[in-house]
Amino acid sequence: MKLIKTLIFLFLLTFTTHAFGKSNEYYQMVLTNVLTNCKSDECRKAIFEQEVHIAFFALMDVILISAATNIFDNLYNSFK
Repeated sequence: MKLIKTLIFLFLLTFTTHAFGKSNEYYQMVLTNVLTNCKSDECRKAIFEQEVHIAFFALMDVILISAATNIFDNLYNSFK
């Protein structure tokens, strides 16, 4: 289960960095913060979960906006 969560985090980290304007430096800061300031597993887990949630919801917003745009474009073109 830990491996799956790590893979999902890395996937989201890889593909949302450029899509949502977060730079590689941002993620380097997050990882540095986790490694230097978090002494407990709960702290690390909380930060990683927060980053995954933010990336997931941002990705879902883009997917839904894209789907809605396609639907409205198709409806508009069908009434022409």
